[in-house]
Amino acid sequence: MSTDHLSTPPQPVVEQRTRPTLGRLAGPLVALALAALTTTVSVASITATDPAWHGTTPQEVSFSPDERAWQPDIEINPSGETVIVWSEERSSVRNIYFTEGALGNWATSQVVSATASPSRYPDLLAVEDQFFVAWVDGTNPTAIYEAKKTASTPWEARLIPSSGSSGTTVRLASSTGRLHAVFNDYDNLNIYHTSRALTTGSWPAATPIYTPTAWGAWFPALAAGPHGQTLHAVWQDHTETLLLVTYMSGTVSGNSVDWASATTLSTGIDESLHPDV
Repeated sequence: MSTDHLSTPPQPVVEQRTRPTLGRLAGPLVALALAALTTTVSVASITATDPAWHGTTPQEVSFSPDERAWQPDIEINPSGETVIVWSEERSSVRNIYFTEGALGNWATSQVVSATASPSRYPDLLAVEDQFFVAWVDGTNPTAIYEAKKTASTPWEARLIPSSGSSGTTVRLASSTGRLHAVFNDYDNLNIYHTSRALTTGSWPAATPIYTPTAWGAWFPALAAGPHGQTLHAVWQDHTETLLLVTYMSGTVSGNSVDWASATTLSTGIDESLHPDV
């Protein structure tokens, strides 16, 4: 049975003063855990009946026969078409599933693309009338895929090749006429980037845009500027003693991107995790 977690990055060595003993923390941790659980349940029940909430009450869209669905993402294109994707395990096989619709009229979920290895961490993007989803395959990821669909065409999946080995997560963004992807490499822990024209079907091999000096870069996120001419990437950077958030901007020029030098955003903070942009 597959597990539902990211490949675990190496943990930095932190001085003892930032790590109180478990005995001293056991009582407060239990209390906090119970408080968090109570708060989560309360918020979930309030959301469904809150008079300030003008949407629908929560409803299931996956209808997972094994009740093993994770990591949903949602996008709406300019025409109002809504697509939801997630990772789901059925009969011990884990793939990326999707449904489309809205306001209770959700279509029966279907597989985006069946692959040989467990598929995890989908990232969904709407560009005009097209939907794109990317994900990683493998427990220790061995491949990265992207698939595209429109209202009139089914999903078409393709491999994103890399000069490295694989990534733990992949994120998409679009500039003018192009689709971009960033991910980290599980072995050498660089941050990689690649792009393709929206009208073409294949990806060029991804190349590193950032090489860490210590224990690696993890969990990248990516966004495009409002005019589609700039890219903005962030990720979690590991040194021997710190977890940092690092940022890099890029200027799109035709088929290439001119990346600026990386900048640390979390100066003065010892443990900064899972950034987004």
